[in-house]
Amino acid sequence: EKFPNIKSLKELDRQNHIEKVLPDIYDLSNRQAIKSISTTRSMLRYMYANKWSDGPKTDALLISYDTPKKEETLPRPIPPHIKVQLDDYLENTIIPLLEDGEDTPIILPFYWDLILILRNTGRRFEDMAHLIADGSDIDCLRYDLDGDPQLYVDHRIAKIPKDIIVPCAHMKDSEGRNIVERAILRQKERVKDLPPTKSDEQKYLFREVVAYDKNKNPITETIQGVKFDRLLTKLCTKIPLANYGAESGDIYKITSHQFRHTVATEMIDAGVDIYAVKNFLGHSSVTMTEKYIKVYEQRLKKEFKEKLLKSDAKAIKDNLPEQEEIFGDNKWVKNKII
Repeated sequence: EKFPNIKSLKELDRQNHIEKVLPDIYDLSNRQAIKSISTTRSMLRYMYANKWSDGPKTDALLISYDTPKKEETLPRPIPPHIKVQLDDYLENTIIPLLEDGEDTPIILPFYWDLILILRNTGRRFEDMAHLIADGSDIDCLRYDLDGDPQLYVDHRIAKIPKDIIVPCAHMKDSEGRNIVERAILRQKERVKDLPPTKSDEQKYLFREVVAYDKNKNPITETIQGVKFDRLLTKLCTKIPLANYGAESGDIYKITSHQFRHTVATEMIDAGVDIYAVKNFLGHSSVTMTEKYIKVYEQRLKKEFKEKLLKSDAKAIKDNLPEQEEIFGDNKWVKNKII
């Protein structure tokens, strides 16, 4: 104990007590430090505001300045060499089996079709879990005026700020079939005779039987994220997705949210307008979307240096400026995208 003589919170003093403890908190991880300080500050301010008898004498024992800034985390798309392996397996092994109505390796066809939709649309897993398949005006499969398919997520069902409409016309396999449309139609056929979910009486596209009642009638619920991530880990191991070049030589493990990062990065790479990417992903502001530009810059810098390593221009490589000097205020990259 740092202060064994302290018997009550009202004895606490910022200079003599709080400021001496803060360095220990800052030694924690960024996330832990933020949570510890924010939670403690809220508690102390609540006690002060409600005039607790043993509460602090001031609401300024901890101030906003004490909370460390949250470390910026960049999106983590599936690495190119892993993506090639996965896409090749989907295109050449899984899609032909699904189209022919055959059994699929590793996981059931149900889950492969979910993966195909995630891989191509970049939607969040929660959006996928709340796709409706009932033929109504909130059905997940729509068509635009040109007859091209769209993925639709109703905000009232998914509990999101606004409806999501994802154009899918470009999402085709090597045979010219629309990957997302075909996946939705196959899954609709699988669940057409299943009852709505027990918890909220919805006909979700990716609902599955979780139990049976006393009359042996199926009870359904929509797929759960924890279960799906376990299945992703399983298929990464079984395909396998070899992490070539990694020191450990381990299999690369994909998470469901990485499909979203991957699709967004591909759009930026292709030069799609950043505001179009923002709308496609459903971001509330362009700030989040701009993170994908930073991913693009980092990969461009890495590839540039690697190419120089293979050339005779070692002297140029050794004197290559850092990223900020290459791109300045990022106008070059933004001009290529916006």
